[in-house]
Amino acid sequence: MSLFGLLFLFLIIYFIVVPLIKLGTRIYAARRQFRQATSAFRAAAEQQQPRQRRGGWSAPAGQRQKVYSRDAGEYVKFEEMPPSPTQTERSTETFTETQITDVEWEDIEVK
Repeated sequence: MSLFGLLFLFLIIYFIVVPLIKLGTRIYAARRQFRQATSAFRAAAEQQQPRQRRGGWSAPAGQRQKVYSRDAGEYVKFEEMPPSPTQTERSTETFTETQITDVEWEDIEVK
């Protein structure tokens, strides 16, 4: 390997690899410090309210009964009604409303 190759390898290690290693150790230390700081809060919360179930927002077991039985209520038979005469005529007229204004505009001239 030539002197130029060794110098180039040294520069890559010094300016790229070493800063990446430092960054990784700082991120690891910050995560570890955060876990230690929040572990006291998590322990206190678990002591106050123990976990009742694992599953997020799922309904607790045992409450899956129907509110109404199949016998409650009655069947309603629907029948089609013929459309009324006013519904059959489709109007193509459009109505425009007058615009209500409460201010009279004046053009301001710049001198």
